[in-house]
Amino acid sequence: MKVSMPSSEIPSGRLLLRVCECNFTWFVRTGLWHLRNLTKLKSLDIFSGRVTDTGCAHIAKITSLESLELCGGGVGDLGCNLLAYLENLTSLNLSQNDRITNRGAAALATLTKLKALNLSNTRVTSAALRFFTGLTNLQSLALYGCRGIDDGIGLDTLQSTLPEMSSPKRRCRRGRNRGFGE
Repeated sequence: MKVSMPSSEIPSGRLLLRVCECNFTWFVRTGLWHLRNLTKLKSLDIFSGRVTDTGCAHIAKITSLESLELCGGGVGDLGCNLLAYLENLTSLNLSQNDRITNRGAAALATLTKLKALNLSNTRVTSAALRFFTGLTNLQSLALYGCRGIDDGIGLDTLQSTLPEMSSPKRRCRRGRNRGFGE
């Protein structure tokens, strides 16, 4: 686990964690409940942690989050509905969660501060693109490996509606899918 913070952020012996990266499974099973009390946490990255919708219920209580990565897990549409309460998110990576469908994408479209969204290797299709037209801050959308995403009218419409967004990423790539703007 990588934890980083300036020493000036430790008043009176209390730890104010701002960034947490967890790349192992046991933490998820025993620790997500405890994270909900980290009211200053800005960034949480749990890669291959198998976070489920239940875990999202705990994470959704960390309303200070601006960046969240829950890759390679069991997040589904219910989890997306719960994460939609994280109004301060500017970057969200839910790649490799194959239980996320267009319903989950619709819930995430309420996160109006999003600048980067990665739904690669989920079950999102081109029908979900219409939900993202209201995300006026969106600069990067990654949809690698999503079946049904094509070069059709949906992508063109989204691109014209959101001029700040680079071309939506839709080809399948290997790896962690961390680079939103690649």
